Amino acid sequence: SAAVAAAKASGRPVYFPRPAVSYAAGETIVVDGVKVVADAKAALATTAGTAIRLTGRDASIENLVVTGAATGIEIDGATRALLRRVHVANPTGDGIAVTASRYVRVDNCVVSSPGGNALRFGEGVSQAVVGDSLFAGAKGAGVQVDAAVPGLVVETCQLDSNAYGVRGVASGTIRHNEFQATAAGVHLEGGGPVKVLGNGFHFFNGAAVPVVMDGVSGATVEDNCADTIRTGTDYKKMTAGFMTFNGCADAAIRGNVVHQNEQTGGNVNLTVRNSTNVTVRANAVFPGAVDVSTGNDNVVKSANFEM
Repeated sequence: SAAVAAAKASGRPVYFPRPAVSYAAGETIVVDGVKVVADAKAALATTAGTAIRLTGRDASIENLVVTGAATGIEIDGATRALLRRVHVANPTGDGIAVTASRYVRVDNCVVSSPGGNALRFGEGVSQAVVGDSLFAGAKGAGVQVDAAVPGLVVETCQLDSNAYGVRGVASGTIRHNEFQATAAGVHLEGGGPVKVLGNGFHFFNGAAVPVVMDGVSGATVEDNCADTIRTGTDYKKMTAGFMTFNGCADAAIRGNVVHQNEQTGGNVNLTVRNSTNVTVRANAVFPGAVDVSTGNDNVVKSANFEM
């Protein structure tokens, strides 16, 4: 728009008015190196394939509600991009999609009931910090990582009632988050290194497990707590344990607590299989056990509490 072009030329922010900003069907708002600030959470309603696209240098969106899009916000080719206090509601696809960008920050945002993933990282993202945000009701993952993001940090977020909490290629740090999910809290395949630190996993049902890693190198899984795992009549589906590591290498699994599961009978709560150079130390697992008996090479189990 003329306002965005003028702001880009002058270096001043663009302010969206309250109560609402409406755009025609199919129209996409492109923000290239401009700070867009909405007044007290203005609403952007659109049926565009992508409601907003951020690109260029130092582009940001603050205080905006986006509804009705296939993809709420797309960040592509950005040197630096910021989303702060943005709510993406009911997109039919992904809420926020990030590709080919150097640095992205998602701060104090909400993505609710997306038909795909709440937040998805594609190819070519170097660094991303995701904090103090809520990702809820995704049919896919709360955070989907399609390609490794070396500088990824997901911290102090709530990932509530998504199929998966964080899923995809292992990279970065996942710390101090709260998870509820129907399939898995953290489900990583390939890649690494990755750190999963100090997270809480609560009320897992059916076939859900808090942590699953398959073929990951260089994982540190430490000080996580999985509590009150309610399995009901579906407990027999849970054959792989509540923390499962398969085909992993150079991992440290330390100081985790898995407790109060409610299925009938005991089960294996923490399982390491077909893995190399793994330390499993000082974990508390009850009722259940730590199982490192299958196909491992130099997997050391010590000082775990099992009951």
